[in-house]
Amino acid sequence: VRCVQETGGRYHQQQRQKYPPAQQQQEDHVSLETIQNRLSKHEIDIGLKKARFFVIKSYSEDDIHKSIKYGIWCSTKDGNNKLNEIYKQANNEYPIILFFSVNASGQFIGVAEMKSEVNFDDSYDKWNQYDKWQGVFKVEWLVVKDLPNKEVRHLQNELNENKPVPNSRDTQEMPFEIGMQVLEIYKKFPYKSSILAVSYTHLTLPTIYSVQISVVAVSLKKK
Repeated sequence: VRCVQETGGRYHQQQRQKYPPAQQQQEDHVSLETIQNRLSKHEIDIGLKKARFFVIKSYSEDDIHKSIKYGIWCSTKDGNNKLNEIYKQANNEYPIILFFSVNASGQFIGVAEMKSEVNFDDSYDKWNQYDKWQGVFKVEWLVVKDLPNKEVRHLQNELNENKPVPNSRDTQEMPFEIGMQVLEIYKKFPYKSSILAVSYTHLTLPTIYSVQISVVAVSLKKK
């Protein structure tokens, strides 16, 4: 899901900025190799002493491609407000980890870290249904590979009526202990498929790539 359009006030009274303009100008030059290099520098650190973990739901795989490419994301209006407050509370002392899933996909597709507060005055004009979404924040993708829901269904989230972890709505938080277990499962699960291992046009235009990448990850710094 994405952030919803407000029904009055500031949002309708100003021209929406395109985010990030410099990156959009270079869109044709962001290659798959660049994405792979960005992801493959480090390994996930499963020795974190403190972190907060959230499930992120998207209606669109296309928007996930764009998020991986540009390192940005946008949730619902309520989701943005929630994550923004959580990020400010962390004060760069510990990471905010996001487990991404596309609705009805039956799997998680990757892990990212929230890297900035939400900029409510900016927007990105390439999302599906662009006019519905406002706000943007930076993310750093840590691992991009498919993890079937069955691999974490045994983990119950006490912050969500003890429902299995996959049974989560957008921006649902999970306890630290459960989040660390999901992170460890993600690290150890063997690569079988990835959202990047399909034909699409979002990483480099106009060429269409059909590729299979190796397991890639970026470390989470111990705090």
